[in-house]
Amino acid sequence: RYSVGSWRHYRHSLRVLEQAKEAWKSENVSQVLVLGDSIDRSNMFVKQGGGLPVETLKQVVEKLEGFKAHFILGNHDVESVTPRRELLRVLRIAREDEEDTAYYTVRPAAGIKLIVLDSFAISMHWPLTHQHRALAQGILREHRKHVKEDENLMSPARLRGLERRFVSLGGAIGEKQLDWLRLELQSSQERSEKVVLFTH
Repeated sequence: RYSVGSWRHYRHSLRVLEQAKEAWKSENVSQVLVLGDSIDRSNMFVKQGGGLPVETLKQVVEKLEGFKAHFILGNHDVESVTPRRELLRVLRIAREDEEDTAYYTVRPAAGIKLIVLDSFAISMHWPLTHQHRALAQGILREHRKHVKEDENLMSPARLRGLERRFVSLGGAIGEKQLDWLRLELQSSQERSEKVVLFTH
């Protein structure tokens, strides 16, 4: 159940995914892009003994067998499945480095490139001592100067205008990913590729 706006019944999600699969098959779809939040955030609160969020996520991935599925990380994903390397493994997001971020490109057809960004590369969704978490803490401190130190970082209370973005649920892509994005766009321009950019 979702408390803002319309009712959502997450328990029906896998059934809805089955229906979507049938529709995709009838249209000869071979690749799908999952836009994030592949599991409900409430999985995070039932982790006792570990494994449950991972098992839930595996069900989603299994339902997509027969399609080439590309995943974008959503905040519910990075909050619920830790460590992040396990999340990337389950979602079959291959990385050439040890950074455990999830930005990559896909060329589904000649002349077309999809660029997937990791909008939680710099976020509070990393282990306590991780450098990406430290960067996120610095950004939050900078934009929440007038907020008490012990105040809930998830809440935008006492923040105004665009400053309301600076809560611990969000994230940033960071300089390294921005540099990579510039190179990818330059490369596509040289190759006259059409580019579609995706982020959560």
